Amino acid sequence: MRFLQRTIEGLDTTNSLGAIPPQSNDGTAVTGAAIDRLGFGAGKLMFEAAAASGDPTAATTAVKITHCDTEDGTYEDFVELETELSISDAVATAYDINLAGAKRYLKVVVDSTYTDGTSPANVIAAKLVLGDSDENPADDTEVLG
Repeated sequence: MRFLQRTIEGLDTTNSLGAIPPQSNDGTAVTGAAIDRLGFGAGKLMFEAAAASGDPTAATTAVKITHCDTEDGTYEDFVELETELSISDAVATAYDINLAGAKRYLKVVVDSTYTDGTSPANVIAAKLVLGDSDENPADDTEVLG
């Protein structure tokens, strides 16, 4: 999927957002700030994780996009991407997301569950880049990773 910059009267309207800034995480779900997707029909969700302390060796991580009609309302799951991670090494992955059918406001949620290791903690980060609604998004039944 290509992301192009749109220009309206000289203003860059490509939307690149640090949904979850880099932070240490011990397995507690982390929710990013609300993102207004008005005018954007596709996105690329990027997720990174790396071991931070203890001896974490494996985790299941649910990386979700939730959505809502209002910025401060109740968010529901829009898409969930489960990843088995060996987190003794750094992991970086990206997914093309079709936002057709998503409500106006989005939040990224990262929820890690450690499945092996001692005293695990990791560093996580996620970014959502919104693409031009004029671009053809991924088919609405597929999530590419």
